[in-house]
Amino acid sequence: MPSDPTGWRRVRLLDVPRSDFVPLEGPAFGGTSAFRTQREVFGACCTLVVTYNEALYLGQLQGLLLRVRKANDALRQLQPSLALRAPGPLPGVAADVPLDRR
Repeated sequence: MPSDPTGWRRVRLLDVPRSDFVPLEGPAFGGTSAFRTQREVFGACCTLVVTYNEALYLGQLQGLLLRVRKANDALRQLQPSLALRAPGPLPGVAADVPLDRR
């Protein structure tokens, strides 16, 4: 296997199309499919297995969307108090101090 300094040989595992995944057999796997390949990682040849399960994916997506909704709600609550701030320099900060140093 040719050496690659990053260890991943240009193909990102997350970019492998789902059509390349093979369904796993057996009731314990419940709709899970997998993609198996060999790669050189830190100088050693390793077998890598990437799995996908639609139910787990949808559960993770639901959790992520809930976190985004909560963050948006928190930002929405902060918005009125931020709008009340008077434009201009911050109290106690010299006007000639760059914004990234305030």
